[in-house]
Amino acid sequence: MRKYIQYCLIFLITIFFILSCKKENKDFAKETITTNLPTNGFLTVEPDSEISISFKVENDEQIKSIKIERIVNSSSLLLIDSSFSLVLEVNYILKTKAKIEEGIEKYIFSYIDKENNSYSKEISVNVISRIFTYKTRLFASDSGEFAIKNCLNLYSESQYTIQQADANTTLIDMVYKLDYDTVIGSPRSNEIRGYFKHPAFGIQTWANRNNTLFKKVLAFNSSDFEKIYSEKALKELDLNSSGNYIKINNYNQLIAFKTVNSKFGIIRVDAISNNTLAQKRDKFIDLIIKIQKY
Repeated sequence: MRKYIQYCLIFLITIFFILSCKKENKDFAKETITTNLPTNGFLTVEPDSEISISFKVENDEQIKSIKIERIVNSSSLLLIDSSFSLVLEVNYILKTKAKIEEGIEKYIFSYIDKENNSYSKEISVNVISRIFTYKTRLFASDSGEFAIKNCLNLYSESQYTIQQADANTTLIDMVYKLDYDTVIGSPRSNEIRGYFKHPAFGIQTWANRNNTLFKKVLAFNSSDFEKIYSEKALKELDLNSSGNYIKINNYNQLIAFKTVNSKFGIIRVDAISNNTLAQKRDKFIDLIIKIQKY
């Protein structure tokens, strides 16, 4: 009798061990969702750039459906919802575009097996803009007036008077001039250096005069300006046959530019002051500028 009990105990322990191993293997098989991303499952992209994520799912319990959803600012959007006739493996490539200007987009890939068990993997996409946008106002001055800030460093947003600029010539990318025409131009342009003359610090005396290139953008309108989020879009702006100054004809005019430091950007004329103002120093131009960060 004692031996019989021992045999029964050995049998029960063996059965328990076999079932435990089987369950462990079963669970391990269900967890296999792999991607082409780094092990931390983190991806960094620019705004409006393409996101490509390949998923591979293997499950010996057989897969009957998959879903992919995007979550941005707590709002969820279902991108994919597909059912299958029970398969052991699914390979899928998600191709989409980053939808926000900056921040985190989450993509959740999930599937259900034939036993209605659900498994998921979360991918975080860090959307980082490589351009920045700012608004600036420059005031007009007469050719013999040098206390008005009408000089601009396009990258830092810093404004200078002609006299201040004389001590920072390497920083000056653009100067605003209002005479018979409204003009923005680089210090090297004849249109600019021939206007702001002074024997001590006029632009014609500067040892360094940066040569920023400008060109009117005709390919798209001012509403398209709002959709420019990426460095790539700035670099693709057509600067062929560009010059080192440009006349401003109206507000909403778009102007592509390239600085001497190879920073690409675009300007939208947001406002031009009323030309009936008596004092030239009261006249101004408002510009919205997008430029490469790095």
